[in-house]
Amino acid sequence: MEFGLGSYATSASTRSKQASGKIETALTLKAARRKGMAWRVIADGIDPRAEKKRKRSELADQYPPGIAVGRNNFHQTLFIYKNVYSQFEQGSMPENVWLAKLEALAFFYNQCNYRDIMTIRKYFFPLGLVEVIDSLSYDCEG
Repeated sequence: MEFGLGSYATSASTRSKQASGKIETALTLKAARRKGMAWRVIADGIDPRAEKKRKRSELADQYPPGIAVGRNNFHQTLFIYKNVYSQFEQGSMPENVWLAKLEALAFFYNQCNYRDIMTIRKYFFPLGLVEVIDSLSYDCEG
C-alpha cells in the first residue's frame, strides 16, 4: 500500500526511499513538528486531511443535502444565540436589542423538525439561557 502526504510533502522537507518496489514520500520529524503534526500520524502513513475528509463524507450521508443544510444552519444559530446571551448577561447589549433577539429565538425554538438538536445543545448552554429557552412557549406536539 502506498501512502502520500499531498501538499504536506515539500522538496525541502521530504525524503524518498525505495520500499517494496514503490517510492514512498514522508515528512521528516523536524518538518512534521514545524507543521504541528503528530509524528505518529506521519509515521503510520496516515494523511490527516484525507482521514478528516473520509469521516466528513460518512457523516454527510446521514441526511439529504437540503436537510443537512437546515440542520447546520440551526447549529450555527444556536451558537450565535449562546454568544448573544453572554453579551446580554455581561451588560454589553441594550435590553431592547435582547428582547428583539428573544423573539427570533422563540421562532427558532419552535422549529419542531430540529427539536433533537435543541435538546442536545441545551446541555452546553449557560443555565440562564436554558431557563430563558424553557420559559418560551412550546408550539410543537409531542
